[in-house]
Amino acid sequence: FPSHDKYNHNSTAVFPGTNRTFSATSNQNINNWTSGGTGFPDNIAWGNLRINIPTLTGSINLSIATGGTCTIQGDFRVSASGGGTTEFRISNNNNVTLSIGRDFILDGGRFDMSNSGGSGAVISVGRDFTIISGTWDHTVSQQWQLNVGGNITRSGGTFSDNLLNLALTGSANQSLNGSSTQSLSFRSIDFSGKTSGNVDLNSSSG
Repeated sequence: FPSHDKYNHNSTAVFPGTNRTFSATSNQNINNWTSGGTGFPDNIAWGNLRINIPTLTGSINLSIATGGTCTIQGDFRVSASGGGTTEFRISNNNNVTLSIGRDFILDGGRFDMSNSGGSGAVISVGRDFTIISGTWDHTVSQQWQLNVGGNITRSGGTFSDNLLNLALTGSANQSLNGSSTQSLSFRSIDFSGKTSGNVDLNSSSG
């Protein structure tokens, strides 16, 4: 798929073809899928990936292999994943990395790196980490690592993760933005990876 091209997956069938190549600025919108994640590609580099499946009846788990990486070259956006506890997961295997070149956006549904096992998980976000609505799940007892190169903002949704270690890695100014009703909670925050720039802690009344 060349730059800026769009693929809309509106079927419960598996992905077509066997050789799938997406440019960093192409768009893949997953609007329908079967439960369980059967047939969901786990060995390709996505462009801008959006999960928007309001009719999902069972959680999707990509089941990335131990030590493997799920690569999203552009933005990763989770907008809908069915109802209740149905969620979009990356893998229950150990030492799995979710690598996002640009922004992570949660504006609906539920996202979970793992719901069983999944020790040593790493989420690396090249730019901004934003939660607008939906639920960030951390249902296992293992600690995860979150590396963010841009700003962190929570304006809504559910997020409180005392097993998530945050590292700010950007070379420019970075900010953590919340409000009196939409707080940000992490196990730890590490600034040692910043080579330059300031860290701003911002809050607003809500």
